[in-house]
Amino acid sequence: MPSLPAWQAAAPLWQPCHYQRDQHLLHTGEQQPRLWLLMEGLVRFYYLTPAGKEFNKSFALPGHLLGSLSTLLANQPAPFHIQALQPCRAYLLQGAGLQQLAASHSDWQTLQLRLLQQLALRKEQREADFLLRSASERYQQFLQEHAEVAEQIANYHIASYLGITEVALSRIRQRLRTSSA
Repeated sequence: MPSLPAWQAAAPLWQPCHYQRDQHLLHTGEQQPRLWLLMEGLVRFYYLTPAGKEFNKSFALPGHLLGSLSTLLANQPAPFHIQALQPCRAYLLQGAGLQQLAASHSDWQTLQLRLLQQLALRKEQREADFLLRSASERYQQFLQEHAEVAEQIANYHIASYLGITEVALSRIRQRLRTSSA
């Protein structure tokens, strides 16, 4: 955790912001490096194909940091969208502010490294899940990881996140209800 001086240096750089349900925090193609700390609400990260099909990448809850690594670290356009699924309250840090903090406070460098490590581990686990687990197992894991909000997420968003159709999700739910009865 950053020291008190590191937090004091960061405080004026974070701007409070609010987003309504369905409002986007980030659009594909944007190149302005930004980072959000989600305080309230629920967001989804998703890819959009040229044909208009959406694929959910992940969901984020309060306490999560939101942003595009491509934009923050490589100055490349964001490859995905971030959209509020519920009204959200967050704090926004422009990318230059994050770089400034990391350059002047080793605590922020350490935190940045830990966040990148956690992201790499989550990505590795998600990849393994898609390769090694069935859709039913992925759904059960989703329910465990997102227990407090699973009922608030639309079925088509959950199905997209799992890499299946909404019909397949319905069948999985029916099988799980039948097997637990």
